[in-house]
Amino acid sequence: MSDLAGNPEMAECGHEDHVWYDSVLFFGGYAAGMGLLTAGFLAVPGAALVAVVTGMHMVWAVLRLLWRRPRLRVTGEGVVDEHFWYSSGLLPWSAIRDIRPTKWGLIQIELRDEDAYYGALHPLKTLGLLKMRIFGFPPALLTPWALRGSRGEIVSGLKEGLDRWAGQAAARGERAGPTDEVD
Repeated sequence: MSDLAGNPEMAECGHEDHVWYDSVLFFGGYAAGMGLLTAGFLAVPGAALVAVVTGMHMVWAVLRLLWRRPRLRVTGEGVVDEHFWYSSGLLPWSAIRDIRPTKWGLIQIELRDEDAYYGALHPLKTLGLLKMRIFGFPPALLTPWALRGSRGEIVSGLKEGLDRWAGQAAARGERAGPTDEVD
């Protein structure tokens, strides 16, 4: 039975060790850039549809600025990612093998069983992650540049939570850490 068999979005999260919110700098810059693009496209005849799309992006960024909430949390149960609509929700520590920074300033959460992860997701979230699969990215990939805090700070907070969980699991006599079971 997989650790991700339940709905990862609906799992209850306990005490939060680390919490990261939306970056004001990122979403302020994004809203300003989309606003300028919207104004530019409105001035071009026949580009109204593009102006509507960039205007919707601007509104989305302004809403993220006005109603900031925790987007990434480290709890006793795992990592809670609520960054985008297709984000994973709760990833239990028992399903995580490793956490590491990757190219392009991203953070990869390596999962023990990616098929179980995809099986537990809502079909719309699976569709949202399709482009990640096409480009060869892992399913649990965090974008820290839209969060308040540095990538190193976020990685160390995530690794600290994983190490703490592994220590507690080992103290209980459970199997924990980056090793997999051998059949």
